[in-house]
Amino acid sequence: MIDLEAIKTKISDGKIDSYVESYLVISDKLDTLENELRQGNLEKEENDEILEMHDYLMEKIANYYIENHYIKQN
Repeated sequence: MIDLEAIKTKISDGKIDSYVESYLVISDKLDTLENELRQGNLEKEENDEILEMHDYLMEKIANYYIENHYIKQN
């Protein structure tokens, strides 16, 4: 299972590496989460919280790339 509190603690350092590593942890388990939800082993609310964190991390990573690579090159 994904420990959201551990992920929140990890990303509290504000480093992009922490965001990427946490994003990958969740991404690697998305199929498992879906199966757990279907089988009734995971509450919908908990699944939604994990997906929200996944989206949040994706947004932070995309913004970092845009601000630090794309904008600087143009």
